[in-house]
Amino acid sequence: MRSPRHLALVLGAVLTACSGPKAAVPTPDPGASADPNRALPDPLPEVAARVNGHPISSASVAVLAHQYLLAKAFSTKQKPLAMRKALERLLDRELLVQEALARNLKADERGLQRAYDAVRVPYKEDQAWRDYLAGAGLDEATFLAELRSQFTVNALTQQEAQKLSPPTEDELRAYYAGHPLEFGAGERLRVSQLLFKTPEKTGPRPSLEPLRRAQEALARIRKGEDFAKVAREVSEDRESAAKGGEIPIFGKGEKPEAYEKAAFALEDGGVSDVITTKAGIFILKRHQVTMAPPAPFEQVLEQVGRLVFQERVQRTMEALVASLKAKARIETFL
Repeated sequence: MRSPRHLALVLGAVLTACSGPKAAVPTPDPGASADPNRALPDPLPEVAARVNGHPISSASVAVLAHQYLLAKAFSTKQKPLAMRKALERLLDRELLVQEALARNLKADERGLQRAYDAVRVPYKEDQAWRDYLAGAGLDEATFLAELRSQFTVNALTQQEAQKLSPPTEDELRAYYAGHPLEFGAGERLRVSQLLFKTPEKTGPRPSLEPLRRAQEALARIRKGEDFAKVAREVSEDRESAAKGGEIPIFGKGEKPEAYEKAAFALEDGGVSDVITTKAGIFILKRHQVTMAPPAPFEQVLEQVGRLVFQERVQRTMEALVASLKAKARIETFL
């Protein structure tokens, strides 16, 4: 079953307005330029900001800020900062929605319906659907309003993108040269390993025998025995054991997280502690790190072109937001 966090990823941002009775209009916060992590007003005003008279509710800001906290973009001590960053995002989005409507641009209704269905389809019963939305601080009306805002901004983005000329070869090569990690470059390690296989759980308690054997092997290595000799004698990965434990070089993202973290943390010649993963129990010895070159330019040309164009669209939309903000009447109350 999907979680409310998945919903936030689908939306990208949360609702723009909150249903309920109108509250008294608050006055702008005179400390708006102060520390962004300063304490929030208590109680929170119902309206967090107004953009050309259009309200953005504190409830909508809180929902997005909660997703930031779940994603650990901010610590719990930075909740005021998360709220203000969420408000900034919603202010920018509201400016773009207003600009799209001023240009008579409309949301793609078919795309909107597909996005709605993609989230709704696992929830056959209406109550289950309502509960799911409530877990993200939403209801049906605000969810649909949010989707419509997103697709309205998409229409504006597409219009702006159509104005852009294709990137030149010089731009493509400059991007390729400046972002080698995006095209396969990166650190690769040569390591040796000892593996002790862990049997599938068949009783109420997991077997401690593989861990005991691993600890005994590590003790031998710590006392000065040759890693390769111990690997040949006790490692249960017979293919690498025959080579003294050595395995093919690898880069980030190719091994279990705990394995990879330990390997990259070692210095050349260093031996790890016992590492427990779902694939078994390991002891690693790092030999050296090398830097893999990026894939040839011609091989990734299509990917480079897509990334360069996306970057240009992003800059275009940021410039548009800045120009709209300069002309807008914005009041903030957090």
